[in-house]
Amino acid sequence: TVVESAMVLMVAVLFSVGLYLVIDRVALRVLRNALDHLQTALRERDKALQETSEALTMLGRQNARLKTTSEELARARDAALSADRSKSMFLAAMSHELRTPLNAIIGFSEVMARQLYGPIGHDKYRDYAADIRASGDHLLALIDDVLDLSRVEAGKLSLRREPLDVAEQVEACHRLIQGRASDAGIDLQLAPRHAYDTVILGDRVRFRQILLNLLTNAIKFTEHGGRVRIETDAVAGGKVLVRISDTGVGMSEVDLERVFRPFERVDVGTSRPTEGAGLGLALCRALVREHDGNLHIASQPGEGTTVTLTFPRLGGDSAADPGRQISLGDALGGGGDEAR
Repeated sequence: TVVESAMVLMVAVLFSVGLYLVIDRVALRVLRNALDHLQTALRERDKALQETSEALTMLGRQNARLKTTSEELARARDAALSADRSKSMFLAAMSHELRTPLNAIIGFSEVMARQLYGPIGHDKYRDYAADIRASGDHLLALIDDVLDLSRVEAGKLSLRREPLDVAEQVEACHRLIQGRASDAGIDLQLAPRHAYDTVILGDRVRFRQILLNLLTNAIKFTEHGGRVRIETDAVAGGKVLVRISDTGVGMSEVDLERVFRPFERVDVGTSRPTEGAGLGLALCRALVREHDGNLHIASQPGEGTTVTLTFPRLGGDSAADPGRQISLGDALGGGGDEAR
């Protein structure tokens, strides 16, 4: 009927209006929430952009400061290198100029001490002449060390390399230093020579300079009745080893860090007066490195010191007796670093 149709139509209209209102409200709420999220995201983006901009500005300032600092360090480095070269050149020049008059002083004092042209007139004068000669020899040795160290630092030290039998060089130095050890009441021992090859490529004069310096050091810091022992051995990896050990006063870890600094002397409190300007070990290490070798020291106060030198063997492992080789770790015996 018409009434029923009208009622159905009205219900449909009301349902449609209600559904529209519900969808409209939900859609608006969703849109509003989406808008709120979008605004929040935009604010966070603006904040992040601001922080990024500030960080970039700060990085730019730090980069400018780093660049300035780097330029200043480069200038300071160049100035230090120039000063070091000037120092080395000055020391080399002065050492060379001092040698001529010093040789004359030594020569004339020896003539006086020996009274080659007749008696001096009083024994005291002869003793004074001998003292002048001894002091001149000491000063000449110091000048030679300064000159050699300056050459090494300036990169102008040239080695006359030739095949050297390390065992033979050790034996020769043992003979040279034996008298000094006997005078000091020290037992200087030379370990028996092994049959394997110990030939290296090195400078004979400089190699003996290393050995004599280290042996003199060992005797100097060993008390009367003590012992100094020299050994030559093979090390796995194609190396030759020389070990000089003493029963002297030894050194602490702090002293081991100082002894390689030029003109640095360690007060070890021996009963005998010790001479030297603190150049010997610095020069020894430099000369060992010039021979492509390594110098290692292990020491304890009151227990003595062991200096171990290792050099590349000429020909590597092929010329050595594998049965006689020991590891480098066993050879060094642990403890200590490059020192004394």
